[in-house]
Amino acid sequence: MKIAGCGRGKVLTPEEFRKIKQHIHFKYQVFFDIMWNTGARVSEVCKLRFVDVVNGTLVIRKGNTKGKSETREIPIPPDLIDKINKLPKENGFMFAGMGGIITSPDTLLIRF
Repeated sequence: MKIAGCGRGKVLTPEEFRKIKQHIHFKYQVFFDIMWNTGARVSEVCKLRFVDVVNGTLVIRKGNTKGKSETREIPIPPDLIDKINKLPKENGFMFAGMGGIITSPDTLLIRF
């Protein structure tokens, strides 16, 4: 998590992470759970589709990564898969915004 205006990051403790999640909508709890469990960037999670969950892994396609160099397959826990499956199916994307359009990282971060 970035500290506003300082250019430094802060590593959240599991307790801090749990407290933050208590105050946000389920959809964004899942968003942050994906980041927490996979190390994925905000922009990578914004582009995830339901078809990117394959056999207990989350597939982050090379076109959606920072360097666009390789596809990553990251194992995720079964409880996270269950949470993903409870998300509304919006145009195939896990985190589509209004009208089914992909949520941009800037739009998402403004909410927080």
